Amino acid sequence: YHVAGYPRQAELPPAPFPHASINPRTRADKETVEEELAALNPPLYAPRRALDDSSTSLKRQHVENLTTILHTCMLKGDWQRATRAWGLLLRTEVAGRGMDVRRHGRWGIGAELLMRNSINVQDGFKLAREYYERLILQYPHTPHSQETSSLVFYPALFNIWIYEVQNRYRVLSENDVDHMSELILRRQELEDALPISQRMDDLIRSPPYDTNVELLKLRAMVALWVSDL
Repeated sequence: YHVAGYPRQAELPPAPFPHASINPRTRADKETVEEELAALNPPLYAPRRALDDSSTSLKRQHVENLTTILHTCMLKGDWQRATRAWGLLLRTEVAGRGMDVRRHGRWGIGAELLMRNSINVQDGFKLAREYYERLILQYPHTPHSQETSSLVFYPALFNIWIYEVQNRYRVLSENDVDHMSELILRRQELEDALPISQRMDDLIRSPPYDTNVELLKLRAMVALWVSDL
Protein backbone atom coordinates (compact mmCIF):
# COMPACT_ATOMS: atom_id res chain seq x y z
CA TYR A 1 0.00 0.00 0.00
CA HIS A 2 2.72 2.45 1.07
CA VAL A 3 4.87 1.86 -2.02
CA ALA A 4 1.86 2.16 -4.32
CA GLY A 5 0.79 5.38 -2.60
CA TYR A 6 -2.56 4.05 -1.30
CA PRO A 7 -3.86 4.20 2.28
CA ARG A 8 -4.61 0.82 3.85
CA GLN A 9 -8.33 1.53 4.12
CA ALA A 10 -8.60 2.36 0.39
CA GLU A 11 -9.69 -0.23 -2.16
CA LEU A 12 -6.93 -1.16 -4.57
CA PRO A 13 -7.56 -0.64 -8.29
CA PRO A 14 -8.33 -3.66 -10.49
CA ALA A 15 -5.87 -5.66 -12.58
CA PRO A 16 -3.35 -5.20 -14.06
CA PHE A 17 -2.42 -3.19 -10.94
CA PRO A 18 0.31 -3.25 -9.66
CA HIS A 19 1.80 -4.69 -12.84
CA ALA A 20 0.44 -2.14 -15.29
CA SER A 21 2.63 -1.53 -18.30
CA ILE A 22 4.52 1.73 -18.61
CA ASN A 23 2.70 4.24 -20.73
CA PRO A 24 4.63 4.71 -23.97
CA ARG A 25 6.06 8.12 -24.67
CA THR A 26 4.06 10.20 -27.08
CA ARG A 27 5.59 11.82 -30.11
CA ALA A 28 5.37 15.21 -28.36
CA ASP A 29 7.33 13.86 -25.37
CA LYS A 30 10.06 12.56 -27.66
CA GLU A 31 10.28 15.86 -29.51
CA THR A 32 10.55 17.72 -26.19
CA VAL A 33 13.41 15.49 -25.05
CA GLU A 34 15.20 15.96 -28.37
CA GLU A 35 14.84 19.74 -28.05
CA GLU A 36 16.27 19.66 -24.51
CA LEU A 37 19.23 17.57 -25.66
CA ALA A 38 19.86 19.91 -28.58
CA ALA A 39 19.92 22.88 -26.19
CA LEU A 40 22.78 21.42 -24.15
CA ASN A 41 26.35 22.67 -24.44
CA PRO A 42 27.70 20.85 -26.36
CA PRO A 43 24.42 19.82 -28.01
CA LEU A 44 23.36 16.20 -28.38
CA TYR A 45 21.37 15.06 -31.37
CA ALA A 46 19.50 11.78 -31.64
CA PRO A 47 20.32 9.95 -34.85
CA ARG A 48 17.49 10.12 -37.33
CA ARG A 49 16.61 7.41 -39.77
CA ALA A 50 16.13 8.50 -43.33
CA LEU A 51 12.48 8.27 -44.21
CA ASP A 52 13.02 7.96 -47.93
CA ASP A 53 16.21 6.01 -48.57
CA SER A 54 16.15 5.41 -52.31
CA SER A 55 18.58 2.48 -52.11
CA THR A 56 16.58 0.72 -49.39
CA SER A 57 13.33 1.45 -51.18
CA LEU A 58 14.63 -0.08 -54.41
CA LYS A 59 15.86 -3.17 -52.57
CA ARG A 60 12.51 -3.63 -50.88
CA GLN A 61 10.78 -3.38 -54.24
CA HIS A 62 13.29 -5.90 -55.61
CA VAL A 63 12.44 -8.32 -52.77
CA GLU A 64 8.71 -7.91 -53.42
CA ASN A 65 9.19 -8.62 -57.13
CA LEU A 66 11.30 -11.71 -56.41
CA THR A 67 8.71 -12.95 -53.93
CA THR A 68 5.97 -12.56 -56.53
CA ILE A 69 8.06 -14.44 -59.10
CA LEU A 70 8.79 -17.18 -56.55
CA HIS A 71 5.15 -17.84 -55.70
CA THR A 72 4.02 -17.57 -59.33
CA CYS A 73 6.59 -20.14 -60.43
CA MET A 74 5.63 -22.48 -57.59
CA LEU A 75 1.96 -22.26 -58.53
CA LYS A 76 2.85 -23.06 -62.15
CA GLY A 77 5.15 -25.92 -61.14
CA ASP A 78 8.22 -24.20 -62.60
CA TRP A 79 10.54 -25.41 -59.83
CA GLN A 80 13.82 -24.44 -61.51
CA ARG A 81 12.88 -20.77 -61.82
CA ALA A 82 11.37 -20.84 -58.34
CA THR A 83 14.66 -22.19 -56.97
CA ARG A 84 16.62 -19.42 -58.68
CA ALA A 85 14.27 -16.78 -57.27
CA TRP A 86 14.63 -18.33 -53.80
CA GLY A 87 18.42 -18.23 -54.08
CA LEU A 88 18.33 -14.55 -55.05
CA LEU A 89 16.06 -13.78 -52.10
CA LEU A 90 18.45 -15.49 -49.69
CA ARG A 91 21.36 -13.40 -50.99
CA THR A 92 19.50 -10.07 -50.97
CA GLU A 93 20.08 -7.67 -48.08
CA VAL A 94 17.82 -4.76 -47.15
CA ALA A 95 19.26 -2.12 -44.80
CA GLY A 96 22.19 -4.43 -44.12
CA ARG A 97 20.02 -7.38 -43.11
CA GLY A 98 19.46 -10.60 -44.99
CA MET A 99 16.15 -12.41 -45.21
CA ASP A 100 15.15 -14.32 -42.08
CA VAL A 101 13.72 -17.64 -43.30
CA ARG A 102 11.87 -18.07 -39.99
CA ARG A 103 9.50 -15.19 -40.69
CA HIS A 104 6.14 -15.66 -42.43
CA GLY A 105 6.67 -19.43 -42.78
CA ARG A 106 9.39 -19.00 -45.41
CA TRP A 107 11.35 -21.94 -43.98
CA GLY A 108 8.89 -24.40 -45.51
CA ILE A 109 9.56 -23.06 -49.02
CA GLY A 110 13.18 -24.21 -48.94
CA ALA A 111 12.24 -27.82 -48.16
CA GLU A 112 9.50 -27.82 -50.80
CA LEU A 113 11.91 -26.63 -53.49
CA LEU A 114 14.53 -29.21 -52.54
CA MET A 115 11.99 -32.02 -52.85
CA ARG A 116 10.38 -30.78 -56.06
CA ASN A 117 13.56 -29.79 -57.87
CA SER A 118 15.36 -33.13 -57.47
CA ILE A 119 15.33 -35.68 -60.28
CA ASN A 120 15.34 -38.59 -57.84
CA VAL A 121 12.49 -38.49 -55.32
CA GLN A 122 14.53 -40.13 -52.57
CA ASP A 123 17.36 -37.64 -53.10
CA GLY A 124 14.86 -34.83 -52.69
CA PHE A 125 13.63 -36.24 -49.39
CA LYS A 126 17.21 -36.59 -48.16
CA LEU A 127 18.06 -32.99 -49.09
CA ALA A 128 14.92 -31.72 -47.34
CA ARG A 129 15.78 -33.64 -44.17
CA GLU A 130 19.33 -32.25 -44.20
CA TYR A 131 17.86 -28.77 -44.66
CA TYR A 132 15.71 -29.16 -41.54
CA GLU A 133 18.67 -30.56 -39.59
CA ARG A 134 20.63 -27.40 -40.42
CA LEU A 135 17.73 -25.19 -39.34
CA ILE A 136 17.52 -27.07 -36.03
CA LEU A 137 21.21 -26.45 -35.37
CA GLN A 138 21.07 -22.84 -36.55
CA TYR A 139 17.92 -21.86 -34.62
CA PRO A 140 17.77 -23.86 -31.36
CA HIS A 141 14.99 -23.28 -28.88
CA THR A 142 15.63 -20.48 -26.41
CA PRO A 143 13.35 -19.76 -23.43
CA HIS A 144 11.14 -16.66 -23.52
CA SER A 145 11.63 -16.29 -27.28
CA GLN A 146 8.71 -16.05 -29.69
CA GLU A 147 10.84 -16.70 -32.78
CA THR A 148 10.39 -19.87 -34.80
CA SER A 149 12.88 -22.44 -33.51
CA SER A 150 13.64 -26.16 -33.35
CA LEU A 151 10.26 -26.64 -31.64
CA VAL A 152 8.72 -26.06 -35.06
CA PHE A 153 11.43 -27.63 -37.20
CA TYR A 154 11.52 -31.00 -35.42
CA PRO A 155 7.88 -31.93 -36.24
CA ALA A 156 8.49 -30.90 -39.85
CA LEU A 157 11.62 -33.07 -39.96
CA PHE A 158 9.84 -36.13 -38.59
CA ASN A 159 6.82 -35.64 -40.85
CA ILE A 160 8.96 -35.61 -43.97
CA TRP A 161 11.04 -38.56 -42.72
CA ILE A 162 7.91 -40.64 -42.10
CA TYR A 163 6.48 -39.73 -45.50
CA GLU A 164 9.77 -40.65 -47.16
CA VAL A 165 9.78 -44.17 -45.70
CA GLN A 166 6.08 -44.80 -46.34
CA ASN A 167 6.27 -43.49 -49.90
CA ARG A 168 9.31 -45.64 -50.69
CA TYR A 169 7.61 -48.90 -49.72
CA ARG A 170 4.31 -47.90 -51.24
CA VAL A 171 6.07 -47.51 -54.61
CA LEU A 172 7.90 -50.82 -54.12
CA SER A 173 4.68 -52.66 -53.34
CA GLU A 174 2.96 -51.18 -56.42
CA ASN A 175 5.91 -51.94 -58.75
CA ASP A 176 6.93 -55.30 -57.35
CA VAL A 177 8.28 -56.82 -60.57
CA ASP A 178 10.30 -59.43 -58.66
CA HIS A 179 7.21 -60.55 -56.75
CA MET A 180 8.82 -59.87 -53.38
CA SER A 181 6.64 -61.10 -50.58
CA GLU A 182 4.66 -58.56 -48.61
CA LEU A 183 6.26 -59.87 -45.42
CA ILE A 184 9.76 -58.95 -46.60
CA LEU A 185 8.66 -55.47 -47.63
CA ARG A 186 6.98 -54.86 -44.27
CA ARG A 187 10.09 -56.07 -42.46
CA GLN A 188 12.26 -53.65 -44.43
CA GLU A 189 9.82 -50.82 -43.75
CA LEU A 190 9.97 -51.67 -40.04
CA GLU A 191 13.77 -51.50 -40.11
CA ASP A 192 13.56 -48.00 -41.60
CA ALA A 193 10.81 -46.90 -39.20
CA LEU A 194 12.60 -47.90 -36.00
CA PRO A 195 15.34 -45.21 -36.28
CA ILE A 196 12.57 -42.59 -36.51
CA SER A 197 10.91 -43.79 -33.31
CA GLN A 198 14.28 -44.02 -31.56
CA ARG A 199 15.20 -40.48 -32.57
CA MET A 200 11.86 -39.22 -31.29
CA ASP A 201 12.25 -41.08 -28.00
CA ASP A 202 15.67 -39.55 -27.45
CA LEU A 203 14.26 -36.09 -28.17
CA ILE A 204 11.15 -36.13 -25.98
CA ARG A 205 13.06 -37.28 -22.92
CA SER A 206 14.15 -33.74 -22.18
CA PRO A 207 12.37 -30.36 -22.02
CA PRO A 208 10.95 -28.48 -23.76
CA TYR A 209 10.19 -31.29 -26.19
CA ASP A 210 8.69 -33.56 -23.51
CA THR A 211 5.64 -31.28 -23.31
CA ASN A 212 5.36 -30.41 -27.00
CA VAL A 213 1.86 -31.53 -28.00
CA GLU A 214 2.62 -31.87 -31.70
CA LEU A 215 5.67 -34.06 -31.07
CA LEU A 216 3.81 -36.25 -28.59
CA LYS A 217 0.92 -36.78 -31.02
CA LEU A 218 3.37 -37.59 -33.79
CA ARG A 219 5.17 -40.08 -31.54
CA ALA A 220 1.88 -41.83 -30.80
CA MET A 221 1.15 -42.10 -34.54
CA VAL A 222 4.61 -43.56 -35.15
CA ALA A 223 3.97 -46.12 -32.40
CA LEU A 224 0.75 -47.22 -34.15
CA TRP A 225 2.58 -47.39 -37.49
CA VAL A 226 5.42 -49.51 -36.07
CA SER A 227 3.04 -51.84 -34.23
CA ASP A 228 1.11 -52.40 -37.46
CA LEU A 229 4.29 -53.49 -39.24
